[in-house]
Amino acid sequence: KLNNSKDNKLKINPKDLGFYNDAFADYISHLIYRASGEEDNSRISLEQAKQAWEHHADVYNYPMPRAIDSTTNVNSTMLNVIAFTGKAPGKIPIGARITTFDGYFTISDPSLYHIQPIPFPGLKNGWNFKFEFPAMKEEGTSISQIKVYIDSVYAGNLQLLENIANVATKTFESQKSITFFKTALRAVAKGISAGQLGKTIKKNTNSGGLGDVLAFVLNAAVDATEHADLRTWRTIPGYSFVGEFPISKGRHIVEILFLDNRGNILQKDKFSNYLINKKLNVLESFYLD
Repeated sequence: KLNNSKDNKLKINPKDLGFYNDAFADYISHLIYRASGEEDNSRISLEQAKQAWEHHADVYNYPMPRAIDSTTNVNSTMLNVIAFTGKAPGKIPIGARITTFDGYFTISDPSLYHIQPIPFPGLKNGWNFKFEFPAMKEEGTSISQIKVYIDSVYAGNLQLLENIANVATKTFESQKSITFFKTALRAVAKGISAGQLGKTIKKNTNSGGLGDVLAFVLNAAVDATEHADLRTWRTIPGYSFVGEFPISKGRHIVEILFLDNRGNILQKDKFSNYLINKKLNVLESFYLD
């Protein structure tokens, strides 16, 4: 609506999210269809998972795991291991300052943004307002590799399927310019209100010194309230890893080892007497550091 307004002199360019292929969701669908004997649906889900690397190279900017790249027959008996590590990305505040001029304002020190002067009809020269806006920050993980052992024999490593931080950043980026613009306008509106109220305080206060102090406190309070919205989903992991291993039917001992970059074992999950059948055999493990 803003961009289509005939009076608008500033264009906001929200990005199209364009994120349609989620590899993790497609991989789960593939496993379920394969276990149900629906070979065609299983193949389609796997192909859609592969397309994620083609269509969303900025999100899937790492090698495709073998569990996606190498298909298996629906008649094969497989053990699928899914592991989660790390924490979801958080948001950090980025500080900036607004300076007003007659009919427009500028933003200084926007570390992650470069923006043209913003028209604002009726605005007066000489006001300064502080504000914050959010930016995404990947938390990372201390896990360097995840090893799987079956009956005390090394079966292989899990490989990264999805970097949830990349997905969250992709989603955030699509709304970033709108969020930045709304936050700046809100800061200006608050600042104008405080400025007008400050004038009233000084006018109605007998002591000019006291009026200046009260007006200063008021403006400082406005600056303190215009914080970035740092709310985000904090209960999801940061990364998902997968592995697929041929296995015979019956009961097995499965061990999943989480190691750091020095080879130290940070966690070891052991599944004793784990029953393998010919349908869906999925083990889930996590180290949410």
